Amino acid sequence: MGEHGRNTAKPIYADIAIIGAGASGLMAACFAAVSPFKVVAIERNGAAGKKLSITGKGRCNIANSADLQATMRNIPGNGKFMYSAFHAMPAAGVIAFFEGLGVKAALERGGRYFTQSGDARDVTRALCGRAASAGAEILCGARVESIEVAGGGVAGGEAGSATGGEDAAGGEPYFLLRLGGGEGAGAGNRGGEGAGGRGGADAGNRGGAGGRSGAAGPAGLVRARRVIIATGGLSYPRTGSTGDGYRLAAALGHAIVPPQPSLVPLETAEEWPRGLSGLTLRNVGLKLFDQRGGQRFKALGEMLFTHFGISGPMVLSGSRQLLGCGFAGCAARIDLKPGLTREKLRDRIARDFDMYRKKRLRGALCDLMPRALIPVAIASAGMDAEAPVAAIGKSGVNALADAVKALPLTISGARPIDEAIVTAGGVRTPEINPSTMESKIRRGLYFCGEVIDVDAYTGGFNLSIAFSTGCLAGRSAAASLAAKPPP
Repeated sequence: MGEHGRNTAKPIYADIAIIGAGASGLMAACFAAVSPFKVVAIERNGAAGKKLSITGKGRCNIANSADLQATMRNIPGNGKFMYSAFHAMPAAGVIAFFEGLGVKAALERGGRYFTQSGDARDVTRALCGRAASAGAEILCGARVESIEVAGGGVAGGEAGSATGGEDAAGGEPYFLLRLGGGEGAGAGNRGGEGAGGRGGADAGNRGGAGGRSGAAGPAGLVRARRVIIATGGLSYPRTGSTGDGYRLAAALGHAIVPPQPSLVPLETAEEWPRGLSGLTLRNVGLKLFDQRGGQRFKALGEMLFTHFGISGPMVLSGSRQLLGCGFAGCAARIDLKPGLTREKLRDRIARDFDMYRKKRLRGALCDLMPRALIPVAIASAGMDAEAPVAAIGKSGVNALADAVKALPLTISGARPIDEAIVTAGGVRTPEINPSTMESKIRRGLYFCGEVIDVDAYTGGFNLSIAFSTGCLAGRSAAASLAAKPPP
């Protein structure tokens, strides 16, 4: 029997093992591998960067141009934890890093940087190529089933170097990762997006990611001196984010803040949004209120109606502010004309009524709002759509103005967490050193990305968190080994 009498498979030895090869894990590999140490990234999917390759509607919102303080205001979930990571790799550093790999960025409205090519896969290819050229190996199609500290536990013996293989007495412990088959195991997928892909991946970089599929096989072993958990959260589970990192972190003594959906579409009690499914509203205002009527969110921007309620950038960001309220029973108010005061809006409606005085009400609002919304606004104002415009007095104009400025909706709940853009919750930040991303509980264990209890609004901020924490975790893990070479 092998280690602990549980497996006869010969372990793969690594100085640094990274669990997860998504945005943060790949970035960690890039910075951990700029060293003489052996780095292995373990990805449960058949290819690296599966979620990254579809982010930003397939275009990848790499970062945001906001300065540090504005960025912090866009991170409602433990933003202060991010100061050191953003110092290690600020948004400008993210842009420079990718441009150095041949992935140009284009600045769009809201300070959002997208790939100039409009293809998120370029980012994945670039990260895979950079990690591979630095010497990291990406092991795809393998899932970490369990993790433990071996060699005597926290007070136990020293693990040898990745190239040595034998324990040396009297030093630090090592980590033993037990692997099972992941998605696409044995499919021959070598990670990344194909041989010599675009976006800066070298043509000869062993398949774009320098990886192999399911190489450790079911019940395989990886033995590592340092481990970085970069598994993501619970959003988009079809991309492999199924909460593995929470389970592994908990097994090593960490407390987990219960995961909740953040940046998630909202369901409404009213049926009328379903009849408008697909209608997008631009340049409108949105306010969200808790069950007691307290305003939790206010913004101008874009939203859309869906078969279950409302979604779009504003709604997603606003949903984060309703997390502590439980969603159900909260309220939304849509301002269809945020550029007009109520007084100016009343004047505008009066002018339209004068122009269409021979029509009925339902035909006199066509210049004010999308036709599909007219019956909704009229009903909200408590008026008769068939009423002659000429018969509508000042009170009717006021009621319509009120409806247009604050179209009401009742929130009945949020969509499931697997439809959320990101996850709120995760490994508690007080248990992680923000200057290194190393665990305060288990020496040699690091975290990066969405598995940490940090989350932000839309606009590229969440990917900035992933990239910067990945950079810092990879760099710190390598530095800790350099400071204490193996015996």
